[in-house]
Amino acid sequence: MKGLDSLVPDFTRSLDALPGASEAWRQLDASLSGPSFLPARAGAIISVVVAERVGDDYARWAVHRLAERAGVNGEARMLAAAGTSLDPCMRAVVKAAWLMVSCERLPQALECPAPHAMLLGERGAAELTARVAMALLACRVLQAVAPKVHAAAP
Repeated sequence: MKGLDSLVPDFTRSLDALPGASEAWRQLDASLSGPSFLPARAGAIISVVVAERVGDDYARWAVHRLAERAGVNGEARMLAAAGTSLDPCMRAVVKAAWLMVSCERLPQALECPAPHAMLLGERGAAELTARVAMALLACRVLQAVAPKVHAAAP
């Protein structure tokens, strides 16, 4: 989710304005700062999945631009938005992220679904969960800073 602050005006200020959001962002960022277990573009693709499931139009737009900057092509973004991938490894990651945010009401604690956690292993499941949590937080902040569209007066 790096780059949101340069793409979206007031992202950092809105992140700071949400109670606990800055600290959560720093902790998630720190947990993801080491070597990645998941494929290089996984973070961008996971963000697309989350934005498609829970984000508004502005969040989807911003996340798709970040994924594009990260080298994720249009086909991969479209497939991720639909909850799948051509690559079998990424398909497991995308499906797990999709399942994590597909309930009517998000749970208090995120957890990688059991079959996917077994496939990804402890390290992969932990990274996936942190990336989904960061994308959820980003979507919440993006909803707060989204430009307001007003209907034209007749």
